[in-house]
Amino acid sequence: SWAWRFERDAERIFNVRHVVACANGTLDLIAALRALDLPSGEVITTPYTFSATAAAIRFAGHEPVFADVEPRTFCLDPDSVAKVVDRRTTRAILPVDLFGTSADYGKLRTFGVPVVADACQAVDAGMGCHGNIAAVSCNGAKQLPAGEAGAVLTNHSDLAERVRRFASHGENWSHPEVGLNVRLNEPTALLAWHGLKELRKRNATRRRLARVLIKELRSHAKIRTLPNSDGPPLYVFPLVLVEGVDRARFADNLKRLGVEVGKGYLTPILTDYPAFSSCRRTEMPVAMDLSNRSLVLFSQVRPPATTRDMKWLAGAIRTSLDST
Repeated sequence: SWAWRFERDAERIFNVRHVVACANGTLDLIAALRALDLPSGEVITTPYTFSATAAAIRFAGHEPVFADVEPRTFCLDPDSVAKVVDRRTTRAILPVDLFGTSADYGKLRTFGVPVVADACQAVDAGMGCHGNIAAVSCNGAKQLPAGEAGAVLTNHSDLAERVRRFASHGENWSHPEVGLNVRLNEPTALLAWHGLKELRKRNATRRRLARVLIKELRSHAKIRTLPNSDGPPLYVFPLVLVEGVDRARFADNLKRLGVEVGKGYLTPILTDYPAFSSCRRTEMPVAMDLSNRSLVLFSQVRPPATTRDMKWLAGAIRTSLDST
């Protein structure tokens, strides 16, 4: 099948022993958490991400607990995690490689609980599996666009087998497990398989475009933080404004020039959602600050854009900031 071919080629390209294709990234996360076969408890994650991360924790039978993020990577801060880890109730840690940047997995593994990597925004050739198990997304905006698709990555054969059972109604009836239909459909699997062939090339273009834009904007006094120019291929391009800059006015200036931007997520941090407002958490000043000062370029810094496009975009950003 095309799903089988996608899995085998993805194992080689991602440099991981086992890949199990799933219908989308959210279902990847649920399957990955269930594969760990943990007793119900708490899973520590970031408040600054898409709601699917925390929703997957709930659907897998656990409760999200929120720690703060690091200001330059936007990813889960191990020092903040240390403030909410509870050896009686913490079952796992679920960092998010937000916008394509990587969490500090070395430090996160020192807490002695399983690490589930939400790598849905950080799909790259040779990426491996930083946690015990990882989830990647292949929806239309990601580095490997295939409409709506995903995959679970792991180097542990027992975890891979549990994901396969869960993704196919628990069809190995010798096990007392109930599964769902989480399989990747064949037409989408064909798109994902073809996308693998272009992944290195497309990501190289993303990196090159990001480097041009970063170079053009690096010295602007009203931009506090830009991505790392030598980092992974970005899913979207974030920038953080210095204190005092009117973000709404800046965004309006850009839109008048034809540049669509966003504030990140519709709800700034997940604890602002009614569904997660009562969850245990530590103080999260960095996440709150980033949610108030960051802007995201969603579709501009990726193919088929060119170096010339990036220089025009940088000029539009500089002009918009100077008039803010």
